[in-house]
Amino acid sequence: MSKTPLTVNGAELLRAELQRLKTVDRHSVIASIAEARSHGDLSENAEYDAAKERQSFIEGRIAEVESKLAQAQVIDPKLLDLLNPRHHRLGSNAPFEVISGYRSPKTNAMLRHTTRGVAAHSLHLDGRAIDVRLEGCDTSTLHRAALAMARGGVGFYPHSDFVHLDTGRFRTWGATPRG
Repeated sequence: MSKTPLTVNGAELLRAELQRLKTVDRHSVIASIAEARSHGDLSENAEYDAAKERQSFIEGRIAEVESKLAQAQVIDPKLLDLLNPRHHRLGSNAPFEVISGYRSPKTNAMLRHTTRGVAAHSLHLDGRAIDVRLEGCDTSTLHRAALAMARGGVGFYPHSDFVHLDTGRFRTWGATPRG
């Protein structure tokens, strides 16, 4: 089963919704069903039908949210925090072009098989790495700016024209840019 990238905030919103569905909405609809049943004949009881329909919706939504959370790969917000200082340091407001962000294990295995330098336990698998270019900025300049920050992993891939950034310990690899 593949994972779906999700922000920390998105995961928190889903967890809050799930909590509400299970502790408030579910109990409310059970009370509504009990109230409708107390009116007697259920064959023509619109309140009972509406409550049962609402119960079906709530249980379906609980299953959907639980599934989303089970399949979620929460993206490390510190990863996005790595990008803004690069903009500032380079005096750029241009958008980053994301070459690779979160990777599924299947995609990572395929890349390992077809490309040199792909780690078996890449931080891309944990939503903690991103490969980027910056519009209007040479990747060697972007690489030097990333090195100057001395935060996380910094890889330089001049032949593929991108810079790797991650939230792991500070380390560097790849070609040394000229200039």
